[in-house]
Amino acid sequence: MSTTAAPERRRLTTILAADVCRYAALSEADGEGTLDAVEALTTRVQEVVEAQDGRLFHRAGDGFLAELPSATAALKAARALQASLSSHPILADGHGLCLRIGLHTGEARVAGPDLLGHAVNVAARLQGEAKPCGIVLSEATRILCEPGVPMRRMGELKLKNLREPVTAYEVTPRTGLGGQVAALLHLGWVRRNKGPLSAAVVLVLLVNAYLLQDVVRRGHAERAEAAAAERLAAIEENARILAERLAEAEGQSGAVAREATEAAALSLLRSDEPLKAEATQLAVSGDLLGAAHALRAVYERQAAEGSPREVLAETALQVGALSFARDQALAGWAYERAYEARPRDPVVLLRLAAIGIDQGRPEDARAALVALLGTSPEARYAVEAELLLGSLARDDRRFEEAERRYRRALLVARDTNLAQQEGAALASLGSLAFMRLAEAEGDDAFAGRQALGTEAKLFLERALRIARTTQDTELASSVLGTLGNVANALDHTEEAARYYEERLALEQDEGDRQAVASVAFNLAGLAAKRGDRAARDRYAALALDAAEAGRIDGMIGYLVMARAGYAVEDGDPAAACRLLAENADHLPSDEPSLAEMRAFMLPGLDCRAP
Repeated sequence: MSTTAAPERRRLTTILAADVCRYAALSEADGEGTLDAVEALTTRVQEVVEAQDGRLFHRAGDGFLAELPSATAALKAARALQASLSSHPILADGHGLCLRIGLHTGEARVAGPDLLGHAVNVAARLQGEAKPCGIVLSEATRILCEPGVPMRRMGELKLKNLREPVTAYEVTPRTGLGGQVAALLHLGWVRRNKGPLSAAVVLVLLVNAYLLQDVVRRGHAERAEAAAAERLAAIEENARILAERLAEAEGQSGAVAREATEAAALSLLRSDEPLKAEATQLAVSGDLLGAAHALRAVYERQAAEGSPREVLAETALQVGALSFARDQALAGWAYERAYEARPRDPVVLLRLAAIGIDQGRPEDARAALVALLGTSPEARYAVEAELLLGSLARDDRRFEEAERRYRRALLVARDTNLAQQEGAALASLGSLAFMRLAEAEGDDAFAGRQALGTEAKLFLERALRIARTTQDTELASSVLGTLGNVANALDHTEEAARYYEERLALEQDEGDRQAVASVAFNLAGLAAKRGDRAARDRYAALALDAAEAGRIDGMIGYLVMARAGYAVEDGDPAAACRLLAENADHLPSDEPSLAEMRAFMLPGLDCRAP
């Protein structure tokens, strides 16, 4: 029976996060007036966002979150909002409302009408970095914006709860006379309660602005070359960000996977081929699979025109990178075409192996990995191949071969200072020891189970230290879960609870609802084992809430029946029947796996009316 949930929907989008400055102070000074002004502001935000084909998807007190279809649309909306504050009849009426705005382009998780995840978090953190009435945007957004808006590079910002720094830009007033006039009008608004600027002061500032224009013009030529270099660097940074999003969608966090997707993303974003213009536009707008299909059409045309094999290989690799986590049939086609031109390319061979594993063709995967090792590849590729071969052997219960492969990967990674891959190898060895522990049964196996548990913990704790040092949250979460499973299997319930609790906090910060549901259910099982009904019911409810929020249908049915099972254990079959009736939509009677699950988890429960 399978309880595997469908993957969460994601889409590439641009998030606008806005917050009212000094809201608490304004409310204290004029609560009713400020409330009216914020309501008017909410209406204005919605109007401005919808004018750019966006939508306001979240409001909390003095804060707003909106989704825009493009980076350019988001920047236009942000500038329109700031400009409208001084001209709106209510907002300009002495309330001094001012927004801080942050913009970021990235992949967000779709949760009904809401959006969650890294892109939303980055936009919200950038909003906190903005000055009053200011706009701060990420590098990812800036590179996708139409040129013409002056900005100042703020450098790499270390933002709260984010693993990596974010390169940010601040929108600045335009240089020249027009920009100075706009700045003066804004300054007059800011000083509204302190009296207007005198005409003499305005005149002096305008004259100075006019005299400065010549200096500005002379600097334009000198800055053009630097700007071109900066834009190229921005393209490369944006390709890295897109590559990380693709790697996240694939469930891969290693350097090898990131390098493969980054190379393909960079080659596409830097391409000036007219044939690829449509694919590039689709990719930056978020339709990655549409971009992949458009690129396949480009490949077919290039092949018909007799393009060189390397040109065809580059296009095929772009198709593969964009489709790998979305349409593996298309990705398989792409990497097979790339293999024709590059039969010794380690990335191509690794991708073909991964597709073989995912499609249930382990022999094809093994052949690709053995071929890769036969090319005497760089250490990072050799480690990746050994880890995958070890996993294939483990799945076939060939534990000795699996351990040999994992240890070989560990030695190579350690000798060549590949920290993340060293952590992955240690985690694989720990998971292998846990599998052996789980399969050891009977009284005679007690000593062996204890030894395997000690071995598993040794490997896993070392992997956890590396994950924390390298800030690899995906590896840390996986290792914490396995450590909890090891402790649970050995009946060390308090230790297991500590590991699961740490993993739960990590996944709640990351916003991964499927992982939250899984860990919370583990904690519910531990609480049930020690007889703590209150904790058991609390964690079971948390698990079900997370699964429902993430619309993870397969997991919802399983969790509903688990909670019904707890009710039966408590001697309350009526409560179990009510729970099943209330969640009937998640328990279709024509689903064989759910029927089998119910027979196993709720034997003898009869909910038919007497």
